[in-house]
Amino acid sequence: MAVAPALVVAVILLISWYTSTAYALVNTTLILPRPGDVFASLVDGLNSGLFLGSALVTIQESVLGFLLALVIALPLGYGLAKSRWIAAAVQPYLAAGQAMPAIVIAPLLIFWLGAGLLSVTIVCMLVVLFPMVITTVLGVQTIDKSLLDAARVEGAELQY
Repeated sequence: MAVAPALVVAVILLISWYTSTAYALVNTTLILPRPGDVFASLVDGLNSGLFLGSALVTIQESVLGFLLALVIALPLGYGLAKSRWIAAAVQPYLAAGQAMPAIVIAPLLIFWLGAGLLSVTIVCMLVVLFPMVITTVLGVQTIDKSLLDAARVEGAELQY
């Protein structure tokens, strides 16, 4: 029954939307289109393949951004956890980069790199990079000593 309140709110919003556009309380050409027009546009987009093509491009950009972040964040996080020198050198830049939203950097990337796959991939990478670095550092720093001992018993050569 946890879904019932959300459904009630959705129904109220849909009724309000329909009422406000049907009785011309809202300008339907500039501010809020009619629900029927939105549904017709949705059907046209699905039938024409426009949404599928756009979804595939979005998935490609997202996956490439994630993989790029993975390649950068895991070694960087490990280095931050294991080396005080790397931590002292990199942490101020990580803190500054994390404080700046990726959406602020996006126009600069588009200006420098052009509107395309590369700039969007880098924005996706920036969104994922900081949480991934922080999680990697935390994971490396909090490995249980008994797990390290068990790995050593199994023949792992551990470096500190």
